[in-house]
Amino acid sequence: MKYEVNNNTVLLVDDDETTALALIKALKRRESSLNYIYAATELKALTQLKVTAAQVVILDLSLDNNLGPESGLNLIGKLLQVDSNLRILVLTGHSDDKFGIQALNNGAASFLTKPANPDHLLALIRDALKFAKLKKSYSELAQSVTLKLDYPGLFYKDRAMREVVETIEYATSNALPVLILGETGTGKGLVAQAIFENQKHHRKNFVVCYPNFVSGDLINSELFGHRKGAFTGAIDVRKGLIEEANNGTLFIDEIAELPLETQLTILRVLQEKKFRAVGTNQEIVSDFRLISATNKDITKRIATEKFRLDLYHRISHILIQLPPLRERKEDIIPLAEFFVRNLTLKENLLVHGFSLAAISRLQHQDWLGNVRELKACIEAAVYYANFKGHRIIEVEDLRLGGTDLNPSTALAPAKFADFRSTVKQYELKLIQTALDKFDNNQSQAARYLNLDRSSMLRILNSAK
Repeated sequence: MKYEVNNNTVLLVDDDETTALALIKALKRRESSLNYIYAATELKALTQLKVTAAQVVILDLSLDNNLGPESGLNLIGKLLQVDSNLRILVLTGHSDDKFGIQALNNGAASFLTKPANPDHLLALIRDALKFAKLKKSYSELAQSVTLKLDYPGLFYKDRAMREVVETIEYATSNALPVLILGETGTGKGLVAQAIFENQKHHRKNFVVCYPNFVSGDLINSELFGHRKGAFTGAIDVRKGLIEEANNGTLFIDEIAELPLETQLTILRVLQEKKFRAVGTNQEIVSDFRLISATNKDITKRIATEKFRLDLYHRISHILIQLPPLRERKEDIIPLAEFFVRNLTLKENLLVHGFSLAAISRLQHQDWLGNVRELKACIEAAVYYANFKGHRIIEVEDLRLGGTDLNPSTALAPAKFADFRSTVKQYELKLIQTALDKFDNNQSQAARYLNLDRSSMLRILNSAK
């Protein structure tokens, strides 16, 4: 049976019951609203964690005197397997920090040397609870806001994406042509793939065309195929993508870039379900679903007669307009968490999330490259944080450059030589913003930034 807890549950794991209960008593005197529970063994700790949903664990590393610190170090991973959002604070009786550092590498959030100062420990517990709840809420968000479709990576908590998602789900229920509009990096290809993998029709194969050729012959050859000698350089017979897409789905990216004569040929293919390869009069039948995309202003292309209006009507039975990332701010962190989770699982890295300061920085960045830029930034930050030994991504790991939180005045990425000074300026600005928010209450500002007060003061003093 699962206990009813107040989501402020702290589990203390220590084989010395007398010491553990004395510490709990001291903590309760300072903060009575927290729910403290106790376990003396590894088995009881894992059981208590499962039934109480504790969010913070205080762990004595030498849980088993026969095994020493290894007993606690081994338990860290087992606890995180039960709940990856858990925050573990380690108590070590060794003056040497090597076991504490090893605990951090195993996934602990912090460590203290015994005997623990109750005031210091309570400050860490409060920070850990705040961070655990934040991480849990983002993890739940990442699971709850994915499409009903069986496809990862699409998030829509933000209002700007809800109508888009409904349209995507509608597109999977039929075989109508789809036109996806959006800036570079907004995920047009991802949406096309999601529609294909979840649609009820034309599931045989997914063929992609990127019409980035200068020559019209090359574009026509790519789409329709050619016979030997059809044009200069046609030394062999080639099967076109439209033929390959028969009974499947053809995705044409940047369809607005196609030459007008190619557009006319595609229009006829869509109407008649047949075409001729370049250099032959033999007709080839192909029945496929067309999904196309462009980052161009399609109405302007039509107005300047660079795109056929009749083709537009034929390919846009379902129209999907993807908003830029700067217009869907609530989706930034769920996407970032998704990218972290994917990369750390794939590469077995020890990075579990973001500091509150890093989260704030991500939310205030002007993502001109949209989701693609965010993904590149996060993947680079994961590797850099792992290299630096950080268990969570800090502001400095993001390496975004610029100190202005206003997206409209965001600076270009700083040169490496200026990186440290840029980060320092940003840290100071972030701290001053937090101090202003809490009327210069340093303790509250430090907790808000996921810093201990001494670290925050050290950053401030370094600027004097």
